[in-house]
Amino acid sequence: MDAPLSASFEQQAKSTIAASEARIEEIDSQIRDLLYQRDQEHSLITALKLVIAPIRKVPVELLVEIFHQALWWSSTLKKVLALSHVCVFWRRVACKTPALWRISPEIDIGRTSAAYTAATKLWLERSAPLAIRIRLSASADVKDSPELVKLLLDVAHRWATFTAHDAVFPELAKLGPGALKQLQVVELSYWKSSKCHPTTSAFLTATRLRSVTLAVSDTARFPMPWAQLKYLNLEDSDPQLCLDILLQCTDIVSAKINSRAWSRLPPAPAVATITLPRLEDLSLEFGPGRADHIAPIFERMTVPNLRKMHIWIEPWPPETSDAFTQFQDRAPNLEELSIQSCDLSSDELHAILVRAPSLTKLELESCFHCIDDFLLDELTYSPLDAVHLAPRLQTLNLYSISDRFAAKKMGKMVRSRWWSDKNLQALTQPPAVARWKRVNISCDDEEKFEPALQAKMEQYRSEGLDVDLS
Repeated sequence: MDAPLSASFEQQAKSTIAASEARIEEIDSQIRDLLYQRDQEHSLITALKLVIAPIRKVPVELLVEIFHQALWWSSTLKKVLALSHVCVFWRRVACKTPALWRISPEIDIGRTSAAYTAATKLWLERSAPLAIRIRLSASADVKDSPELVKLLLDVAHRWATFTAHDAVFPELAKLGPGALKQLQVVELSYWKSSKCHPTTSAFLTATRLRSVTLAVSDTARFPMPWAQLKYLNLEDSDPQLCLDILLQCTDIVSAKINSRAWSRLPPAPAVATITLPRLEDLSLEFGPGRADHIAPIFERMTVPNLRKMHIWIEPWPPETSDAFTQFQDRAPNLEELSIQSCDLSSDELHAILVRAPSLTKLELESCFHCIDDFLLDELTYSPLDAVHLAPRLQTLNLYSISDRFAAKKMGKMVRSRWWSDKNLQALTQPPAVARWKRVNISCDDEEKFEPALQAKMEQYRSEGLDVDLS
């Protein structure tokens, strides 16, 4: 066994340990000081590198353009704030560039927290004095939020667009005449809750308003300056109200009406027809459901410059065809016609095409009774004929049609209006009908078109025709 340590040695060891621990503490202190000095030097180097970095030499105007490019695909308040937090210089540039803040955040008026209100206020302040797009939603039942409401109303003169989907904003009624000085676009959809919205006249004095979309349960609560509109998208269950509004839009260029049929015919108007001289694009959707009377929508309009029309009337009341063909006499320049889910017979479609000499595009979808051998024969071109149905037709799209025709008739009709460049140049005189650009035909019977016909279409495709039979 080892001999026990002497008391003097133990005392000496303890003294040495204490001295070493003190020395270690001194060294650690020196290390901490050196690390601090190293960090200070690193900070100085980083700061100097930032000062002399190439980005610091970029002119402010170019830096702003870089910001715009960074936000090109998705500009949100969060992303703009991220740019402004990179450094003091970027923050100063971002905060002094209102265009960066001219974003379109969706304002949830169901949220009433102080932080949410503060973020909305920040956006409104930094985007000033530019015009802004207001988009409202409601994630919950709207509670009293006077500060958020006041923020929005205070900048009503800056609204360029106002959109509210399923979000009631009755405070619109508080806006006085001329408050919406820059408003150009309004989009409102309040199907479930608009009846609690008071009538507002603020839009009537929006002199720059040109585009209105209304899908509300009571359109009368939102009167608009109809006569100055260029675009109208109106969805209302009252067809007479829709028609009366449309006829007031004497400067309209594009209009879409979605309604129901008349349950009874309205009284004869004092003025037979109203001219909409600039209307070029018209979409009418009535149905599906019971369709008693649709004729009034066609009887009241004269549209000399109408170029494009979409019709979805399900079902198609018998008297509608006569009203529509008479309407065509007041729409002599129709070039594109799309008909969806209408129970037209081939005779009725033929009568429509007879009165559409300028038609270049015809599209039928789920119209199961209008394509048969008779109509295909009428559309088949022969240079011996004196009169040709739809002589300018270049695009034919038939979707989900029945198989009430012979495939050979369809093939013959397609072939009769197609010439390759070489064959067209070889003709002694040009054909009296236009050459196809696109033919797309999908039939309920998937095996309707035999391989030989498909092979012929493949040949035409190689010659430049965009064709598909399926």
